[in-house]
Amino acid sequence: GDDQFIRSQVLQENDDDDAFGVAIAVDGTTLAIGATRAIDRDPNVVGRDDDNGLVYMYEKDAEGLWARTQTLVADAGPGIAPGRREQRFGASVALRGEALVVGAPEYGVVEAQRFVDYGRAYLFQRTVGVWQQVHSLAGSHVRDRFGQSAAFIGDRVFVGAPTENRPSSTVHLLEITDAPALRRVGQLHPEEDQANLHFGASIATDGRQFVVGGPIASGGEAQFGVLLPPGPVCTDDGACVCIAGAGPLCDE
Repeated sequence: GDDQFIRSQVLQENDDDDAFGVAIAVDGTTLAIGATRAIDRDPNVVGRDDDNGLVYMYEKDAEGLWARTQTLVADAGPGIAPGRREQRFGASVALRGEALVVGAPEYGVVEAQRFVDYGRAYLFQRTVGVWQQVHSLAGSHVRDRFGQSAAFIGDRVFVGAPTENRPSSTVHLLEITDAPALRRVGQLHPEEDQANLHFGASIATDGRQFVVGGPIASGGEAQFGVLLPPGPVCTDDGACVCIAGAGPLCDE
């Protein structure tokens, strides 16, 4: 007969207004859930900012149930705007093996006595069962909402900046270096006549194929693409971007 989906568990955290579940990623027996309005009240939370959003980490136990193992918060380092209540840490989560990327599209700093928001992507790695922040990367332009979406494609990760270079928008392709650190290696853009569609507001992949959402286009739009071995990334309209070490398919 037809497949049936049965609800086996409901996960909840303490606050009614913490946006728990705004972003979800699962890989094997590990689950990450973003809560962009959550406030850190736990002295054991990894990080130091107290009200910018949280990511809850879960592991599946021997009985097949999800149990919370850790709570993550952004450690943005020096320069973050004082009194900034929301950077929306946890707006996106991408999980693959021992690596987790978390988006914070309203991250900002104070420059010349004014608040400037760039967005930021945070890299966490799991070592001996413990997740630790190891690097973060800010957006390239003001108010680009870098980190609004994130998804792994192979061993690289897409991060959306749906309002970058308005009226256009960008999806950044990042790699995780040996350092470890996030490094930009490519970009995807919508077609020239598709401005203002917020390209990159959502991204989904299966490890090779990908879909990028543009919800502000007329009626909304999704663009499909594929990662071609050994490296170029191409949308279905034939536009490709080459990345370092991509090989002969990128040779001019």
